[in-house]
Amino acid sequence: MKILDLKKPAAVAVIIFATNSPCGAAELKAYYSKSAVQPVVAQPLQGNEISIRYHVLPESTFYSAGVDYEKVGETLKISVVRSAVDTRAVPMARTVLPLDGRWEAEVHIPYHGEKVVLISTDSEDQIYP
Repeated sequence: MKILDLKKPAAVAVIIFATNSPCGAAELKAYYSKSAVQPVVAQPLQGNEISIRYHVLPESTFYSAGVDYEKVGETLKISVVRSAVDTRAVPMARTVLPLDGRWEAEVHIPYHGEKVVLISTDSEDQIYP
């Protein structure tokens, strides 16, 4: 086993490159405009979770299987995922209910009192509290 000498510039350069690599953490991607998923309703649940209900566009070749999310400081950012019907979407939080007659989906995600922000293609909006 080889031990890196952190006093050498080459070793430091390798560490800096590894920690700043975009492969380390994916940034949330916005798939829908704000108006496409409105209304969005957030409601805290028992057990450190929050429920997010959102509108799903009735599309013939795409659907929303859930949301991706990330905690940034004291903010919980969420993005509604859009997937082609011929692919198996794997969002971080899958819908917990089948689509209802109003074309609304619901997800439950971990929540610890953060400000909740919806990321869309045209804005970032606080949806809770």
